Amino acid sequence: MTVAQDEILSMFVTELREKALLDFRHSDQQVQDRYNENRELSMKLNNILKELSKEKRRIIEDYMDKTSGLVSCQLDYLYLKGIKDGFKLVKMLELI
Repeated sequence: MTVAQDEILSMFVTELREKALLDFRHSDQQVQDRYNENRELSMKLNNILKELSKEKRRIIEDYMDKTSGLVSCQLDYLYLKGIKDGFKLVKMLELI
């Protein structure tokens, strides 16, 4: 694949993943409750971070940003892998 094709595929996978996650967030009340709990914890964490020195706060924020970025890359990989595996299964079942 060319760089342009990789970028298009990446954007496509990211958009599909974000749509799927949005659908998931609104799938039922239990999921929505978990997101609300997470939001509350996030606000508490931000208050705690404000009490730390700039250096310690920066280290924790850098860690959280890098972890979040890694999770995002993992989700993209798994989403794309799922698409590829789905095509392999359909081909194996001779549906295409």
